[in-house]
Amino acid sequence: MGRIGKRAIDDKEYYALTATLQLLFFIYYKVFIISINFNYRKEQMPNKKEKLKIEDFAKSMLEDEKVYNVVQFSNFLVDNELVAEKTSKYFWSVKHAGIRICTIAIRDDYWWIRLYGRTDGSDELLDHCEKHLTDDLKNLLLNNIVTDLPCKNCNSFKSKMIFGKMYDRICWCTPFCLTNPYGKTLEYAKAFILSNKYTAADIATK
Repeated sequence: MGRIGKRAIDDKEYYALTATLQLLFFIYYKVFIISINFNYRKEQMPNKKEKLKIEDFAKSMLEDEKVYNVVQFSNFLVDNELVAEKTSKYFWSVKHAGIRICTIAIRDDYWWIRLYGRTDGSDELLDHCEKHLTDDLKNLLLNNIVTDLPCKNCNSFKSKMIFGKMYDRICWCTPFCLTNPYGKTLEYAKAFILSNKYTAADIATK
Protein backbone atom coordinates (compact mmCIF):
# COMPACT_ATOMS: atom_id res chain seq x y z
CA MET A 1 0.00 0.00 0.00
CA GLY A 2 2.85 2.32 0.84
CA ARG A 3 4.52 1.73 -2.50
CA ILE A 4 1.29 2.32 -4.33
CA GLY A 5 0.74 5.57 -2.43
CA LYS A 6 4.29 6.76 -3.12
CA ARG A 7 3.96 5.86 -6.78
CA ALA A 8 0.71 7.85 -6.98
CA ILE A 9 2.49 10.87 -5.52
CA ASP A 10 5.37 10.48 -7.98
CA ASP A 11 2.91 10.35 -10.85
CA LYS A 12 1.28 13.55 -9.70
CA GLU A 13 4.62 15.26 -9.45
CA TYR A 14 5.61 13.91 -12.86
CA TYR A 15 2.44 15.13 -14.52
CA ALA A 16 2.71 18.49 -12.76
CA LEU A 17 6.33 18.87 -13.87
CA THR A 18 5.46 17.82 -17.39
CA ALA A 19 2.59 20.31 -17.53
CA THR A 20 4.86 23.05 -16.21
CA LEU A 21 7.55 22.28 -18.78
CA GLN A 22 4.99 22.22 -21.57
CA LEU A 23 3.62 25.57 -20.42
CA LEU A 24 7.11 27.09 -20.24
CA PHE A 25 7.94 25.73 -23.68
CA PHE A 26 4.69 27.14 -25.07
CA ILE A 27 5.42 30.56 -23.54
CA TYR A 28 9.00 30.50 -24.87
CA TYR A 29 7.75 29.50 -28.31
CA LYS A 30 5.17 32.29 -28.38
CA VAL A 31 7.74 34.87 -27.24
CA PHE A 32 10.19 33.61 -29.87
CA ILE A 33 7.61 33.87 -32.67
CA ILE A 34 6.49 37.33 -31.52
CA SER A 35 10.11 38.48 -31.41
CA ILE A 36 10.73 37.27 -34.98
CA ASN A 37 7.59 38.99 -36.25
CA PHE A 38 8.47 42.21 -34.43
CA ASN A 39 12.01 42.30 -35.84
CA TYR A 40 10.71 41.54 -39.33
CA ARG A 41 8.17 44.34 -39.15
CA LYS A 42 10.81 46.69 -37.76
CA GLU A 43 13.06 45.94 -40.72
CA GLN A 44 10.22 46.45 -43.18
CA MET A 45 8.87 49.65 -41.65
CA PRO A 46 10.75 52.95 -42.09
CA ASN A 47 12.76 53.85 -39.03
CA LYS A 48 11.46 57.11 -37.58
CA LYS A 49 14.98 58.01 -36.54
CA GLU A 50 16.34 57.34 -40.01
CA LYS A 51 17.59 60.48 -41.63
CA LEU A 52 15.34 61.06 -44.60
CA LYS A 53 17.13 62.05 -47.78
CA ILE A 54 16.73 65.70 -48.53
CA GLU A 55 15.48 64.99 -52.08
CA ASP A 56 12.68 62.74 -50.82
CA PHE A 57 11.63 65.27 -48.22
CA ALA A 58 11.59 68.04 -50.83
CA LYS A 59 9.31 66.00 -53.06
CA SER A 60 6.80 65.71 -50.23
CA MET A 61 6.81 69.43 -49.47
CA LEU A 62 7.63 71.53 -52.54
CA GLU A 63 6.49 72.26 -56.06
CA ASP A 64 8.29 70.54 -58.92
CA GLU A 65 10.46 73.53 -59.86
CA LYS A 66 11.68 73.95 -56.28
CA VAL A 67 12.24 70.21 -55.96
CA TYR A 68 14.44 70.38 -59.06
CA ASN A 69 16.58 73.10 -57.46
CA VAL A 70 16.89 71.16 -54.20
CA VAL A 71 17.96 68.05 -56.12
CA GLN A 72 20.53 70.06 -58.08
CA PHE A 73 21.91 71.49 -54.87
CA SER A 74 21.96 68.08 -53.19
CA ASN A 75 23.88 66.64 -56.15
CA PHE A 76 26.35 69.51 -55.85
CA LEU A 77 26.94 68.61 -52.20
CA VAL A 78 27.48 64.94 -53.03
CA ASP A 79 29.85 65.77 -55.91
CA ASN A 80 31.94 67.87 -53.52
CA GLU A 81 31.93 65.34 -50.70
CA LEU A 82 29.70 67.42 -48.47
CA VAL A 83 27.07 65.64 -46.38
CA ALA A 84 23.69 67.16 -45.51
CA GLU A 85 22.89 65.69 -42.10
CA LYS A 86 19.32 66.01 -40.88
CA THR A 87 19.27 67.73 -37.49
CA SER A 88 15.51 68.20 -36.99
CA LYS A 89 12.24 67.79 -38.87
CA TYR A 90 12.85 70.59 -41.36
CA PHE A 91 16.58 71.26 -41.13
CA TRP A 92 19.84 69.82 -42.48
CA SER A 93 23.34 70.84 -41.48
CA VAL A 94 26.27 70.73 -43.90
CA LYS A 95 29.74 70.38 -42.40
CA HIS A 96 33.25 69.88 -43.66
CA ALA A 97 36.16 68.83 -41.45
CA GLY A 98 33.79 69.11 -38.49
CA ILE A 99 32.98 72.76 -39.26
CA ARG A 100 29.47 73.83 -40.24
CA ILE A 101 29.36 75.82 -43.46
CA CYS A 102 25.64 76.05 -44.21
CA THR A 103 22.18 75.02 -43.08
CA ILE A 104 19.31 73.93 -45.33
CA ALA A 105 15.63 74.16 -44.44
CA ILE A 106 12.57 72.83 -46.27
CA ARG A 107 9.26 73.90 -44.84
CA ASP A 108 5.74 74.50 -46.11
CA ASP A 109 6.16 75.70 -49.71
CA TYR A 110 9.68 77.13 -49.54
CA TRP A 111 13.27 76.16 -48.91
CA TRP A 112 16.30 78.20 -48.00
CA ILE A 113 20.05 78.04 -47.48
CA ARG A 114 21.63 79.89 -44.57
CA LEU A 115 25.32 80.48 -45.20
CA TYR A 116 27.80 80.55 -42.35
CA GLY A 117 30.23 83.44 -41.96
CA ARG A 118 32.13 82.26 -38.92
CA THR A 119 32.95 79.29 -36.76
CA ASP A 120 33.72 79.12 -33.04
CA GLY A 121 33.69 82.89 -32.72
CA SER A 122 36.15 83.34 -35.57
CA ASP A 123 35.50 85.42 -38.68
CA GLU A 124 37.81 83.31 -40.80
CA LEU A 125 35.16 81.88 -43.08
CA LEU A 126 33.85 85.24 -44.23
CA ASP A 127 37.30 86.87 -44.24
CA HIS A 128 38.51 84.16 -46.58
CA CYS A 129 35.49 84.49 -48.85
CA GLU A 130 35.86 88.24 -49.13
CA LYS A 131 39.24 87.75 -50.75
CA HIS A 132 37.96 85.35 -53.39
CA LEU A 133 34.35 86.20 -54.19
CA THR A 134 33.30 88.28 -57.17
CA ASP A 135 31.56 91.63 -56.77
CA ASP A 136 28.34 90.12 -58.14
CA LEU A 137 28.38 87.43 -55.48
CA LYS A 138 29.14 89.93 -52.75
CA ASN A 139 26.21 92.07 -53.86
CA LEU A 140 23.93 89.05 -53.87
CA LEU A 141 24.96 88.14 -50.34
CA LEU A 142 24.52 91.72 -49.11
CA ASN A 143 20.99 91.70 -50.52
CA ASN A 144 20.23 88.61 -48.46
CA ILE A 145 21.47 89.64 -45.03
CA VAL A 146 19.57 88.07 -42.10
CA THR A 147 18.17 90.94 -40.06
CA ASP A 148 15.07 89.38 -38.52
CA LEU A 149 15.96 85.90 -37.27
CA PRO A 150 19.12 85.01 -35.33
CA CYS A 151 20.23 81.41 -35.40
CA LYS A 152 20.03 79.09 -32.40
CA ASN A 153 23.79 79.27 -31.85
CA CYS A 154 24.06 83.00 -31.12
CA ASN A 155 20.38 83.81 -30.50
CA SER A 156 21.22 87.49 -30.82
CA PHE A 157 22.02 90.25 -33.29
CA LYS A 158 25.32 92.08 -33.59
CA SER A 159 26.84 95.02 -35.43
CA LYS A 160 29.31 93.85 -38.04
CA MET A 161 31.20 95.11 -41.04
CA ILE A 162 30.55 92.91 -44.09
CA PHE A 163 32.24 93.60 -47.40
CA GLY A 164 32.90 97.19 -46.40
CA LYS A 165 29.36 97.92 -45.15
CA MET A 166 28.28 98.20 -41.51
CA TYR A 167 25.13 96.39 -40.40
CA ASP A 168 23.60 97.07 -37.00
CA ARG A 169 21.39 94.03 -36.52
CA ILE A 170 22.54 90.83 -38.15
CA CYS A 171 22.98 87.20 -37.21
CA TRP A 172 26.72 86.76 -37.39
CA CYS A 173 26.77 82.95 -37.36
CA THR A 174 24.63 82.69 -40.51
CA PRO A 175 24.48 86.25 -41.87
CA PHE A 176 23.09 85.27 -45.29
CA CYS A 177 19.84 83.51 -46.12
CA LEU A 178 18.86 82.60 -49.69
CA THR A 179 15.16 81.75 -49.96
CA ASN A 180 14.04 79.52 -52.84
CA PRO A 181 17.36 80.00 -54.66
CA TYR A 182 17.55 79.08 -58.33
CA GLY A 183 19.61 79.83 -61.42
CA LYS A 184 22.47 82.25 -60.85
CA THR A 185 21.57 82.70 -57.17
CA LEU A 186 21.99 78.98 -56.57
CA GLU A 187 25.28 78.98 -58.46
CA TYR A 188 26.53 81.84 -56.28
CA ALA A 189 25.53 79.89 -53.19
CA LYS A 190 27.56 76.94 -54.42
CA ALA A 191 30.59 79.17 -54.98
CA PHE A 192 30.32 80.56 -51.47
CA ILE A 193 29.97 77.09 -49.97
CA LEU A 194 33.00 75.79 -51.85
CA SER A 195 35.02 78.72 -50.55
CA ASN A 196 33.86 77.90 -47.02
CA LYS A 197 34.72 74.25 -47.55
CA TYR A 198 38.33 75.01 -48.41
CA THR A 199 38.60 77.48 -45.52
CA ALA A 200 37.15 74.91 -43.11
CA ALA A 201 39.77 72.39 -44.25
CA ASP A 202 42.52 74.95 -43.60
CA ILE A 203 41.14 75.74 -40.14
CA ALA A 204 40.91 72.06 -39.25
CA THR A 205 44.58 71.46 -40.08
CA LYS A 206 45.86 74.34 -37.93
